[in-house]
Amino acid sequence: MFPVAAGLVLGGLYLLLKYINDPTLLSRILTWYFSAMGVLAVGKSFADLLGVAVDHIFPQQYRDSEGRLFTAGFDTWKVEGEGKEHSRPIPDVNVPTSLHSRLWSLRRTLRARWTLDLTFYNEKLKKSFWIGVLMGPVVGAVVVGIYTAGGKHWLLSNIMGISFSYGAMQLMSPTTFPIATLLLGLLFAYDIFFVFYTPLMVTVATNLDVPIKLLFPRPGTTPSGGRALAMLGLGDIVLPGLVIAMALRWDLWRFYELKRRADFPKPYFNACLVAYTLAMFTTLGVMHVFQHAQPALLYLVPGVLTAGELRAMWNYTEEGEADEPKPDEKPAGKNKTPKEKGEVDQTVLTVKIVRKPAPGARRPPPPTPPPEVGGEEEEETEDETEDDDEEEEEGSTSSSEVVIEKSEATAMWSTTIIEQMG
Repeated sequence: MFPVAAGLVLGGLYLLLKYINDPTLLSRILTWYFSAMGVLAVGKSFADLLGVAVDHIFPQQYRDSEGRLFTAGFDTWKVEGEGKEHSRPIPDVNVPTSLHSRLWSLRRTLRARWTLDLTFYNEKLKKSFWIGVLMGPVVGAVVVGIYTAGGKHWLLSNIMGISFSYGAMQLMSPTTFPIATLLLGLLFAYDIFFVFYTPLMVTVATNLDVPIKLLFPRPGTTPSGGRALAMLGLGDIVLPGLVIAMALRWDLWRFYELKRRADFPKPYFNACLVAYTLAMFTTLGVMHVFQHAQPALLYLVPGVLTAGELRAMWNYTEEGEADEPKPDEKPAGKNKTPKEKGEVDQTVLTVKIVRKPAPGARRPPPPTPPPEVGGEEEEETEDETEDDDEEEEEGSTSSSEVVIEKSEATAMWSTTIIEQMG
């Protein structure tokens, strides 16, 4: 049904362009939709990209050339099984000593995790997040804002298009290689038909100025005197990309199934990626020679589907099994105690945010002063000792809690803010 639905959408856009006879108006309407989705897509892509960069620049553990394992602490690296330490914040990179404290502080901020615990009329929501999740929508709004207000530059359009493609490959999966083969086979015929035998594909792609394609500068100018741009539809990235991504997951499944201890080899993923790259260069070459738009799937589909041994992957599936309820598990909402007549909820809203530092990044406890002889300091009670131990365990963990309660007698709202700092 996917090729049929794609054809109906494509035909509908083509008829709208012919009926309205003003591509600019339709582009403006679609720009609002793609701008709203672009904030989320670019934000998610930025957060994931920042997470990868943090893991590479500020790893939690690393090995040096001698094979020693270093683990990050609060502001030093500790060697496993030894007492040696060093304070370089970035492994194997010498930075000025004056920047060490700032880089360690940046490291702790980027690797810290927060937990949001929200209760609204006994309905609980618990969500973990980190600073990248908060920065992502801000970066997405900036990129989309500059794109819409700055003339829709092709580079910003590509950033949004790549983000859409990345999000689509995260959300969708063919689940099995037979389904993927059938899907790409149908779209193979779909792309050839709508590019070579109808004007629909080329008309919609060239007249709509929205981020549904990647743009690349090429020699020459347009009839209006602007820069000539070559284009690649997002479908030519997403659809083969679904198979390439599933090949990577297949490699990972085989890696764990065979219980290999060597590095993760990724043979099927690499084969599909090389085949996709060769097919893309073939598309560009044919388009340059014949000076005519080419259905990229005509070259990409055979390249991707012939990479690897399909027989070995034919029975692989990513369809999850339904979770069966446990015998002792009660259905949601059934474990609440019945309320007495006239009883009302006292707690309307509770919001609690807890900051959890990265493993090993807790502030070291201050040195213990020497005991004084004959003083009253020796008579420390058990309760005080337990309080001190709890403070040491919390380290730099901090939490803030907001409780909103409804008074039964006066029906007035009251807010209490409690700050707890470790």
